[in-house]
Amino acid sequence: ETAAARAAGAVKNMSFTSDPAVQQAMLAHPEFLKSVGRASHSDSENVRSYASVALKNFAECCHHPMPSHPVYLDVLVEAAVGLPDAQDAHAEKISASFLIQASRPENVVPCVNHRGVLEALARLSARSEVESRANGTKSLEMLASTQATKVQLCSDPEVLDTVAAVVAERDLRYAEACENAFALVHHLVMLERNRPRLAEHEGLLEAMLGCV
Repeated sequence: ETAAARAAGAVKNMSFTSDPAVQQAMLAHPEFLKSVGRASHSDSENVRSYASVALKNFAECCHHPMPSHPVYLDVLVEAAVGLPDAQDAHAEKISASFLIQASRPENVVPCVNHRGVLEALARLSARSEVESRANGTKSLEMLASTQATKVQLCSDPEVLDTVAAVVAERDLRYAEACENAFALVHHLVMLERNRPRLAEHEGLLEAMLGCV
């Protein structure tokens, strides 16, 4: 474990670089991101911590249309769906990585189209960690920034189920996530073609009316 922790620690430290050449060298390596992703599931708490920090740092420099971007999204999806159901300190870093990605306009369509991303964000938005839930819902809101992605988000049952559950939550700790969910609904309802699906969703109207 000592060797693994030292290696993961070195990767974490390298991920803080602002040198584009160093960033490119790491991201271009065919197995680098996949290895960091595997480390994020390690049984060692130190290795997991270092890997999740590195993934968050790479969110700042790995964007569409870089060849490594689809691989990075695969790694983030696997990291998110692999989180244990119980509270996990690494959920905040993984959810923050998605939020950084969603905040870049060039990543919006690739993220929504990438297999597993919406499922991963729906899961993060439903977790018990306050920051994870806030980051997940904010990411979904930011991804609803184009007409095409609004339609895709509104067509995803898991996204709508999660929005309804977040809106129905009365725990004040999740107030930010609730606000994000309402903002997402506001974006979706701007398209007339989305309105029937929103109106017909079981639970969403009831959850919204409960806040009136």
